[in-house]
Amino acid sequence: MAEPEVEAAWRAEFKRIGENQLRDALNSGAGIADEPKRQAAFRWLGDEAAERREEKTYHYDYVRWTFCCRYRCRDRRPYRCRFNFLY
Repeated sequence: MAEPEVEAAWRAEFKRIGENQLRDALNSGAGIADEPKRQAAFRWLGDEAAERREEKTYHYDYVRWTFCCRYRCRDRRPYRCRFNFLY
């Protein structure tokens, strides 16, 4: 594993390059010859995928919660509903 400053510089470079181009470069075999940099690239891609999954999960939970609140309030009068802010 490289030093934190070096890996931070690599991560900035990976972000500038973009996920798709970096993945293509790693899969082609001719992209990154330095083994520590290759490993850092794989870690960065994994971190980006985990972050994307986390954002999707948060969005899904919000949509599900909103739907459940609307469903519970549909037959009630708006002034009696606890979730009046959703109307």
